Amino acid sequence: MTALFVNSTVILIKMLFQPAHLAIEEKQSRAMK
Repeated sequence: MTALFVNSTVILIKMLFQPAHLAIEEKQSRAMK
């Protein structure tokens, strides 16, 4: 039960951080150009 909860939490965190990471990369690539 706890392992499943931790696993779903990790997936949620990844889903939250991936768009933010992509946005940061996009801003950096634009700044370099």
